[in-house]
Amino acid sequence: MRLVVLLAALIGLSAATGMASDKSALDKAGVLGKWAMDCSQPPSASNYHLIYAVGSDGTATETQRTSSESVRKLRNVQFISAGWLLYSYVDADGELLSILTYSEGKRKKSWWSVGKDGKAFIMDGKFQPDGNAVPWFEKCQ
Repeated sequence: MRLVVLLAALIGLSAATGMASDKSALDKAGVLGKWAMDCSQPPSASNYHLIYAVGSDGTATETQRTSSESVRKLRNVQFISAGWLLYSYVDADGELLSILTYSEGKRKKSWWSVGKDGKAFIMDGKFQPDGNAVPWFEKCQ
């Protein structure tokens, strides 16, 4: 519970920051570019690809490619510390989600995710409520 309160406070503090800091945070975290569960295979329902980019207007995005493609506008991107990146986006259903990701070397995974109502989707790197591990993504060349 303390983690949820701390992350909610960090998101609130980050609301005042501009899009330039979103780019800076993505740069610092080293996530710009393409990531995949398996870079040697094409996107599919079992091999997600994620592309992090910043447009010419400064908008940070995460494009998710599976058998289809969806683009999410990232908000309040915060480089917390080495390996930890926090951001929010509005999903296809209009729900605001907050995500905390962990990176080590050329791999990353979602560590925590919660909706605006406090419902946890990911906790400690595991999907909720089933407890299955969130897969690692590798940085593609």
